[in-house]
Amino acid sequence: MKFDAAAGARATLWAAATVVVLGIGVTTLQLERGERERQAVEAGLALERAVQSAAAAINRDVLAVDLLLAAQSPALREALRSDGTLDIRASAALTARLAAQIQAQVLVRDLALVDAQSRVLAAAREPTRRIGISAPPDFVRKVLAQRVPALAISAPALNSATSERSIWLARVPLGPSCSCVLMGELPVAVVAGLLGPTGAPQDGTLALERTDGVLLAMMPHDEARIGTQQAPRSIPGDGRAHRVSASGSTTLRVLQPTLNPALQVSGELALSSLAPPDSGWRMAALFSFAILVLAATVDWHFRREHAARALLETARADLARSNNDLVHQMREREHTQALMHGVRLARLIGSSSAYDPLRGDEIEPGPAATSPEDLQRFVRRAAD
Repeated sequence: MKFDAAAGARATLWAAATVVVLGIGVTTLQLERGERERQAVEAGLALERAVQSAAAAINRDVLAVDLLLAAQSPALREALRSDGTLDIRASAALTARLAAQIQAQVLVRDLALVDAQSRVLAAAREPTRRIGISAPPDFVRKVLAQRVPALAISAPALNSATSERSIWLARVPLGPSCSCVLMGELPVAVVAGLLGPTGAPQDGTLALERTDGVLLAMMPHDEARIGTQQAPRSIPGDGRAHRVSASGSTTLRVLQPTLNPALQVSGELALSSLAPPDSGWRMAALFSFAILVLAATVDWHFRREHAARALLETARADLARSNNDLVHQMREREHTQALMHGVRLARLIGSSSAYDPLRGDEIEPGPAATSPEDLQRFVRRAAD
């Protein structure tokens, strides 16, 4: 029973150690998951702030360009004839005015007045007057086809004079009856700079898109994607970070509409790009190792104690057996001495004169057995 109890104690010890080690592992896993969730929430908030900041910058500067285009209406009324053609006498003054407007600010690189066939009537920059605008071929037609004149934004197009992509913001300056369009050119690089006044989130992207999915600019810049058609967004345009899972990975996405209904700002950040949290597995492993070492030490002491107890029990049993043998030997010696004494008494009685008529020769142990050793051998032989 003692050894069974010891085995039960050792089993309990190792069961407790296993439970503690598993508890440390589960707790560490939960803490790591909690830390990853905290990182994801903070990254989502940072992405929301970046998208909202970019949307505010786009709203401000697109409104400034729209106001700049609208401010040219009085000069255009004076320069345009009733049939929509440009008065040659006012052409130089209008060109000078447009050039002065772009020199007063850095956002718009060029201002151009074009007719329904996209021919340049006046422009601030000489290459545009000579080569023409770099907007998509049907852009002017779509602007003139609007039922309600509004600011229109073109897809990115390559400017042959500067070899860089630009987008054009355009509106009909003198109402629906006007057959010409006033356009402002914005380099894609300038627009991308508006997206990240404080920089895009680390490993994240900010993009300016038209609501039809055409990518106008992005930060960090990716030339190959500019002007491409983006996949339809599966998240609401509420300016909040949403988690989208695809191909086994999770991405944070934010969609923020701008004041211009044709534009929206988006932000993306892959959760896998976040720096891994400070792992507690190393500390957990150290604690687990310490617990296992402690359990092994206690188990070793258990084993030594049990071995010592077993040895003690064996020694006690051996001692008991030795004592029993000694007592037996002592009792056997006493009996032998008593029998030997009886033999001597029998000889003494048989040798008395009263038994002379009856006495014959001694048969056992015999007259030769006179020494104590002879008597002892006779007694033991007779007892057996």
